[in-house]
Amino acid sequence: MHEHQAAKLASNIRMMRGSVMMVSTKSTENDFYMDIPTGWNAPPVGVLAQDVNEPGLPWTSESDPTDASIGNGTTPTAPFTSSDRAWAVDVAGDDCEVIAADTSFAPGDLLICADVYGRVTKLAGRAGLTYHTVGRAKYAASAVNQRGRATIKLEDVKA
Repeated sequence: MHEHQAAKLASNIRMMRGSVMMVSTKSTENDFYMDIPTGWNAPPVGVLAQDVNEPGLPWTSESDPTDASIGNGTTPTAPFTSSDRAWAVDVAGDDCEVIAADTSFAPGDLLICADVYGRVTKLAGRAGLTYHTVGRAKYAASAVNQRGRATIKLEDVKA
C-alpha cells in the first residue's frame, strides 16, 4: 500500500517516476511545491509516483535520467507545461519505485538522495551528520539508473 501526497512542481521540467523530490522554496501556506533535488542528501518530500513529461516522449524503464535531451530537469516541449500542476509523490509504502545512482546498496540499506537527478544511493556517512533518508532498499542495485524497489519511510537519521 502506498501513501501519496500531491505537490505542485515549481519548475517546468520533466521528471521520471521513481525520482526523489524535495520541497521547493516556492511553497507557501496555501500551496505546496516540490522541485528537483539540489544534490546529495537533499531533504526529500517523497518519491515521484508518476512520469512528468509530455505525451509521446520516448521514455522507457531503461531511460537515463541524466540524458541531456530528455532526462530529469530538461524542459518539456510546448504546449505541455509541468509547473504549477499537482503531481503524486509516494511518502510511505512497501514497494515503491526508485532509481539507482550506483550499485553500492543491498537489501535493507538506508537510501538517501544521491544527486540532482533524484537517484538514490546508500547512506554511508560520517558521525555527527544528519541524513535525510528516503527509505530502505528491497533489492540490491545491479546497474546505474536501474529502477529498483524500496520501502519508503521519510526520516532524518543522525550518524
